[in-house]
This record gives sequence, structure tokens and C-alpha cells, in this order.
Amino acid sequence: MAKPMAQQIKQLEKTLRQYANVEVPRATASALNKIVPKVKNQLVKTTAKEVKVPGKFLKRQIFTSRAKSKSLSAYVKSYLRPISAERLLPTSTLLKARPRGTNRRGVRVAGQQFDGAFINLGSKNGRFYVLRRLGKGRYPIEVIAIKIDRSIDAHQLPLAKQFMQADFVRLYKHELQYRIGKYGARA
Repeated sequence: MAKPMAQQIKQLEKTLRQYANVEVPRATASALNKIVPKVKNQLVKTTAKEVKVPGKFLKRQIFTSRAKSKSLSAYVKSYLRPISAERLLPTSTLLKARPRGTNRRGVRVAGQQFDGAFINLGSKNGRFYVLRRLGKGRYPIEVIAIKIDRSIDAHQLPLAKQFMQADFVRLYKHELQYRIGKYGARA
């Protein structure tokens, strides 16, 4: 026996409210959460290629957040501090330079030659540093670091826009169809 028309209309209104209030925000959040890691990975690749630094060092400095159905925003944040040169050198190079110093030309790190630079062991903390004197005297000394801020700033927003325009609508439709399809299986 079929349900009365008024009861069917109430059931449809309830289902539509469920779509609008629950499933649409969840589908949006899920689509955003699939785009954010893609943006991070592409940002790491392009920046690593540009500044000639292995991607594993950049992955530690780029963070993401997940979107939730109540707050429909996800972000990619970057820690723009330069990467210290000693982190990029192999341990064998650091240990070899400890007792006898480095060559006269300096130190080569990340495809860049730093003339006059040398590797030294910190006396208080025992960590290695790649240093360069700024004048003729013993001090002042500069710690060598590879700057990544310009590259990340130049690529971060355009990559996010590119992925949103290219993939968001497709992922959103897929998520929405999946979530609405669950209701069809119930009825």
C-alpha cells in the first residue's frame, strides 16, 4: 500500500534537507582534502627543482590542514626559513672537513659555490656549521643557508588556483554522486 502524498512530500523534504545540510558540506570538504596534498607535492617538486634542494628537506617546511564539514577551508602553509647548508651536505663531507678544513675555494652546496666558506664544529653544542667571514678579520661570521622564500611565494598561490580550477569540480561531482547514491540504496 502506497504512502499518502503528504507523507511522501515530508519524506522528500527531509531527504533534501539532509543533502543540503550534511552531504553537500561533506562532499565539499572531501574534495578539498583531496586537492591539498596535490598542491603540497607539486609545490615541493617545483621549489626543489628551482633551488636545487632535495624535496625531503622542503616537505618538513610545508604544512597542510584538512577541511571539515563545519569549516570548509583547507590550507597549505609554508615555513619560509632558509635551509642551513650543513643539512644538505653528506655526513662524510662534514666529518672529512672537521680535522683538516675545507678547500681554499670554499664549499659547494645545492649547486651553489660559496667562495671563502668553511665547515666548522660548534664548540658549545658540537653541531656542524657552514660559515663564511664577512670581512678581513676573524669576525663577523655569516652562517650559510639556502633561501627558499621567494620560490615558495612565487609558486604557492598559482599552484593552488591551478589545482582548484582543474580538479575541484570533477572531484566535487564524484563525491556528491557517491554520497547521494547512498540514499538511493536505502530507499
